[in-house]
Amino acid sequence: MADLMQAKPRRSLPGLINMKYQAITFGPTYAARDGHFMDRMAEMMNLADGKRTVAQIARIVNYEIGPIAPALVGEMFQDLARTGFVTLD
Repeated sequence: MADLMQAKPRRSLPGLINMKYQAITFGPTYAARDGHFMDRMAEMMNLADGKRTVAQIARIVNYEIGPIAPALVGEMFQDLARTGFVTLD
């Protein structure tokens, strides 16, 4: 887990994720756990420039949108990486 928190996500594709795709793909996993998951993912994608770590992005998202466990941000980044939206360096 510590390694994941030090990874530096970078967007693989320009722009944000299509909201319908995001709701269908990630909603079953995250909607019940975090009612703001779509807003958080949008902010995470904006911040995924390959310079900030997952831990740094989690802290920013926590301040910008509201409290969230850093581990959940890490899990979301893992799913974004699995679907090809980011790479985790």
